[in-house]
Order: sequence, then C-alpha cells, then structure tokens
Amino acid sequence: MKSPFVFGPALALALGSISTAQDPLMLKLSLQPGSAYIYIMDMNQTNVQTVDGEQQKLDQEMLLVWNYDVLERGKNQVMVVKLTYKRVKISQNYGHEIAEYDSDNPPDYIDPSMRGMASLPGTELIVRLTPTGEVLGIQGVDKMLDKMIAALELPDSPQRDQVVQNLRTQFGAGAVEQSLEQITSFYPGEPVSVGDRWKDTTEAISGFPMEIISEYELKSREGGRAMIDVTSELFSDPQDPMAMGPLTMAYDVSGSQTGVITVEEDTGLPIKSEISLEFAGDVDVAGVPNEKSQNWPISASGSVVVTFERQSR
Repeated sequence: MKSPFVFGPALALALGSISTAQDPLMLKLSLQPGSAYIYIMDMNQTNVQTVDGEQQKLDQEMLLVWNYDVLERGKNQVMVVKLTYKRVKISQNYGHEIAEYDSDNPPDYIDPSMRGMASLPGTELIVRLTPTGEVLGIQGVDKMLDKMIAALELPDSPQRDQVVQNLRTQFGAGAVEQSLEQITSFYPGEPVSVGDRWKDTTEAISGFPMEIISEYELKSREGGRAMIDVTSELFSDPQDPMAMGPLTMAYDVSGSQTGVITVEEDTGLPIKSEISLEFAGDVDVAGVPNEKSQNWPISASGSVVVTFERQSR
C-alpha cells in the first residue's frame, strides 16, 4: 500500500520561481501500441549457510531476456503486452560443483536442476497492464508451467508432486504478476518534484516470504529522464514457515536494499534499475523423521540490474 509524503518543496517553487522550475512529475505507465523493447534482468547472489559447523557457499548468476512488445492500448488506457522469453543463462557454483546453462549456446547435457528454466525460451505471456502498473490478467502461465514440468522428466512420486508444487509457487500466476508489478512499484501515486520522498510496502512471495519497506527520493530530472534513489528494509516472518513436503522451514532474517532507478518520463519504464541487497539471520528446519528441529545461520548478498532497451520497428 503506497503512502506518499513530501518532505518539503524545492526552494524555487517555494519562492514562486515558475520560470525556472519544472512541473511536478506524475509517473505512470504509458506505452504506445507497436513499440517494442528488450527487457533484461541480470541477477547475482552469494548464499552462505553454516550447518553442523561446516560452511556451505553457493554463488548464483542468472540472466533472463524477454522481448517486450506492446500490442494494444484500449479503454482506461489499459495496455496489452506480449512477453516472449528470449534467453536464459544460469550458473550455480557450489565450490566443488558447477552447473551452467545458456540457451544461446546450449550444452549437449543439461543438468537436471536447469531443465525447467531451459524450457522457457520461446514461451509467450500476454499481460494486461494499467497505467499504475497493476496487472489485470495474464495468459500463458499454465502452458509455461506445463512445459517446465514436462522438461523435468520426473517419474510419478511424492517427490515429483512436491517439485511441481514448488514450481507453481515460484513461477505461477501470482509470482509472475508480482514480478511484473515490481517493475513499476516505485510509482508514488501522485505528482512529485525533485527532493520529494515517498514510501511503499510490498510482500515478496517468491523464495521465502519477506516484507519490503522502501523509501524513494526523486533526485534529479534531465533530458526526459528521472533519477530515483531507493533504500529498503527487508524482514521475514518466522511465524510463517515454508512447507517443502514433510519439512517446514522458518526463516528469521532481516536486511537492506539500496539502489538507483533511471526512469523514462514519457513511458514510465525504468530503463535502468540497479539494486544491491544483503540479508542475514537463521533458518529453523523441522519435520525430518526421527530428528529434532535444526537451526543454522544463513546470509546472502547480491545485486539485480533491470534494463529496458527500446527497439526500432
């Protein structure tokens, strides 16, 4: 729920210097039919946990590329966008073992952990978006999930059922909707001027549930682009554990995010968003047969860079 608030107008506005001041900026999604973009998400994260005195480290890198084509703009300025997975590149380094996949240069053998993601290139999603960035509907998610599940080639078993359930949580309509709405989650909901700040609280459902409290500041405007600083606090709820088959995993972690978002003012798209994050805490695992619950420390740090590149038609 967005709760914009202003910490004070610029001095020029306070003095009524209209000739040099910019009009307040109203950020909204305004995409023209026929326009096309390349949507790129580049993520890296280092995860560390210490179990029974042994440190375990996992370095992850993921590059996702989509074609982002604006098909229609209709009643109430609702836009219809076609998202097509163009490229998937993944690397997981456990230290003693490395698994990699790149759809632009696919290997002869695909590691089982990569097969679901490897099925994504060519998949299309049709999304209806409002000017506030709200997702009104998505078509194609079930077909995408069916492709991912088939690519895993898992025999019928309780383990398969759990894997499928996890996939539907991580890549289902709710998760896709949330990831698309996060692209424009920085919108203040009212006109803002340079120096103004506003807050927003969201919940992440992918991975383990976390509450994200963000504060934004419009730092500058130049050449049709707006620069926005963001700082966030992250919190998990240890009373809301994840279920993985017979196991429950309760995370008690907190952390922060900082970054800069560069916005194209006429479209409202974040043409570049760079966010760094870190969090640390503990996880409590229960449900292992004939064993007591276990608790160990975990931490993570990384970055996410999102870009939109306009394509000529």
